[in-house]
Amino acid sequence: MLLNINQFSDLHFIKQAVRDLMELPLEKLTSYNTPAGEKGVIGVIAEQIEKYFHIRASDCVKMTFGELVAIMDELDTYAQIINFDTDSDDEIRCYSAYVRKMLVLNRQLPEVQIYNAISFKDYLDYLDTLCIGSNTRHPANDKQLVLKLQMRLENAMQQDPTMSLGSAFDILDRKACVFWIPWCIFIDDYVEQIRDAYDMRWWLISSASDIILSYPYNAKDIIEHYNGDLPLIKDSIFAE
Repeated sequence: MLLNINQFSDLHFIKQAVRDLMELPLEKLTSYNTPAGEKGVIGVIAEQIEKYFHIRASDCVKMTFGELVAIMDELDTYAQIINFDTDSDDEIRCYSAYVRKMLVLNRQLPEVQIYNAISFKDYLDYLDTLCIGSNTRHPANDKQLVLKLQMRLENAMQQDPTMSLGSAFDILDRKACVFWIPWCIFIDDYVEQIRDAYDMRWWLISSASDIILSYPYNAKDIIEHYNGDLPLIKDSIFAE
């Protein structure tokens, strides 16, 4: 499938591409072959969703990609509240990496291809205009992340002004997955950069989609729809 990337700078195409990806059934994203003895991506995440929200693992596959992303965000919030372990944030980053892996393994799907073909510069510019009135809980943080993304990928955008969202993900993937540089003097600073890359990569998929969608996915409604149980501290989790 050949794509004319230039057409995806139009705001209509950006909104439609985001909407189509979020509406994509997980069955399509989990249909690739898993090596024998290895648990599938959705299986790893479904175990956590079942543990915390009591949605059956078998029902997770019935979700759309957008529903899974919304539940993942709620899982992140819940884990931060109930788990004081300093490694909990890294664990959530691990789960978000699994979700990103699903998209990478399914680059051939039209919905994923078109999403990846969006002009990255136009995507950031569009998000920048929407952030303060965003559908997410942290508009100021959203605005800050857009600026951080512009700064972190400024050189790449200068070298390739037509850089696509997929190319931006590739850059962030490399930054997030390189765990050691022998000649790095300040390893703590480098670890922070890795975490930043994870966070920005996940934000481009989850919160950025909520900002663009007219009707963002509501985790509370999704949990109820799949006959799950809300956590005992749901008031603090789902507070607006």
